[in-house]
Formats: sequence, structure tokens, C-alpha cells
Amino acid sequence: MILIDCSALKSGGGCQLALNFIKELSGLQQTNYLILIPNVGPLKGLHERFPNLLFYTSPSARIITRFIFENFYLPKIIKEKKIRKIYTFFGAGLPKKKNVISIVSVAYPIICYPESPFWKYIPKSKKIKQQIKNWVRIRRLKRADFIIAETQVMADRLSKILEKKKDDIKILKPSPSEFVIEKKGYRYPSEENRILILSGLSPHKNLWRLNEFSNLLMKADINFKFIVSAEKKDFLKIAHSESLHSLETDKHFEFVGSVPPDKINALYEKSDFLLNISDLESFSNNYMEAWKASLPLIVSDTDFSRHICGTSAIYINPHNLNNHIDKIHELLNNKSLQKQLVKEGKKRLKELPTQSNKTRMILDLISELE
Repeated sequence: MILIDCSALKSGGGCQLALNFIKELSGLQQTNYLILIPNVGPLKGLHERFPNLLFYTSPSARIITRFIFENFYLPKIIKEKKIRKIYTFFGAGLPKKKNVISIVSVAYPIICYPESPFWKYIPKSKKIKQQIKNWVRIRRLKRADFIIAETQVMADRLSKILEKKKDDIKILKPSPSEFVIEKKGYRYPSEENRILILSGLSPHKNLWRLNEFSNLLMKADINFKFIVSAEKKDFLKIAHSESLHSLETDKHFEFVGSVPPDKINALYEKSDFLLNISDLESFSNNYMEAWKASLPLIVSDTDFSRHICGTSAIYINPHNLNNHIDKIHELLNNKSLQKQLVKEGKKRLKELPTQSNKTRMILDLISELE
């Protein structure tokens, strides 16, 4: 029996990919896999959707209950089900057990970028708390038998931070979510220039910069509308504001709240561009989904984004937005540039495996690692 650990996935793009993977696994009628899921978020209660698969639920809301489960109940499950291998679908992995092979797919860029500007803009108390969490993650990841990364950039950084041989880090390219329907060709943007920001509100995502960004775009007389996957009240909290700067600014924001994975295609259908100004990413679903939806990308200027997106995006510094307004203006008014970005995105999309192929690649890798 093989344990598929999805217990760390409570929100975000990882949940989408895990759902796609579990759907594929269900279609294969596999019986030798046990899937560990959290008790919150989109993966909660999957046993009802996929009755032919075997699930266990892990408590995840409180550290103490999680600790008790992992150190007292999980060993009993491993022994009872004769678990030989554990594959963690994004996370730090489970506590290492004797005679059980641990394979961990890592999407924690936060542990690999000590030089990121992210660290400059969070309060000292949060910085210390995050560093403690990273220390725990790194300690657990070091004990894994094999690490899986999505890009060479992440593999190189993980090799250094985890002090692992490069042969112990495998690279498996991600597959785009099946929840987004691929659009062929390119459609011209609406007059509103609807810019989608499909992201959580974690500090490294830099959504707290959007209020400043909107004011700069307005001053430059650029027509735009931000579509934000958050509640307005929650956005105002992270933006350190009780209100948007003006009624005029408010007109440039549409808050759609948290979006279930199977509903995101509707957002891409109504959008013209996609904005991702995160300081930290592994291989954002945003990039792949924008390629599928034929949307030009506007992304933060980092080593990971340039490695992944190449010439399918324009690059900006989210902490120095004033110097990039002309670049945004050119993109929104240059249909030739828009079409070129989309065309390049389609090329990169073809280099990625389908969900079906990715599932088979994961199962084959688990099977061959000893």
C-alpha cells in the first residue's frame, strides 16, 4: 500500500492540482493507494466524491491535534495498512518512519529565497514566526528520501538549502489545471482592460500593493479594472486601509471573493490579462492557466518567473511600480505585443504534461524509487 499525503493542502493552486490528480487516480481504478486529506478546504470530504478510493482525514486546524495524529495515530495506520512508501503532494512531508520510503513534492519557495524582498516588508514578529516554520519544514524535508521540484531553478535552490545531492532531487514539470478550458488563438481585450489577480492574501503575494498600483495607473490615464479573488473587507485589512483611496479608485476594483477550483474558468473567461506580482513562487498555476486561457501575463521580475515564463510575460517590480507604468500602458495598447505574449505562452504550454500524463509520471516515479 502507498500513502498519498495531501494533508498540507488547505487552499490555493495546490488544491486544484491535487483534485485533478485524485480524479485521474479514481479513473484508473487503483486500489493500492491510501489518500490522506485535510479536514478543511476544497479537499475536505472527498470520500463522498470518489467512493472507489480509500481516504483518511488528517486534523489540520491546530498544531497539537496535528502532532498527536502524526505521531500516535499515523504510525498505527502505516502498520495496519502495510504502507511501504509515502508520496507527499506538496508540503514538507510526514514524520519519517523506519522502512518507509518518503518522496516529497516541494512547493515552498519561501524556504529557498532568503534574499527575497518579501522579508523586508513583513513585521519582525511575523518574520521570526515564519523563520521558525521554515526551520521545521527544512528539518523534515532533509529526512525525505527523495525530493521532487518543478523547475531547475527550484531544484538548484533546494539542493543547496537542504544539503542534498542533486541526484536526490527529481524534476517533474507541472501540468495545468483541467478546471481551465483552453482557448485557441487570441481575442482582443475589452475596453475595460480587465486584469485578473487570482491569488490569496498572503504577504508574499503583494496584493497590498494594488491600491498604490491603481492610483499610479489612474494618474497615467490608463483604463483598467482589477478583478480580485478576495473579499473587499479582507483586502482592506492587508492593504492597511479602512477604504480605497477614492470612489474613483473603487470603480477600478471588482472583488469576487474566494473561488472554488471548479469555478475559476468563469473568471478567466471575463478577464483580459493576468497579473501575478508575487515575491515567491515555485511554478504558479496562474502562469499555466493564463497560457491556456490565452491571456497576456504581467508578472514580478524574479529568477523563477523569468525561467518559467520567458517571453510570454512582461516583467515589473511590485515594490517599484512607478517605473513600470509606461510598460503597462504599452501592453494594454499594443495588440501586436499581446498576441506575441499569448503565442509564446501556447508554446510553453505544449512543453507541459497533461493531467493524465502527469499522474502516470508520478505513479511511475513512486513505483521505481526504492
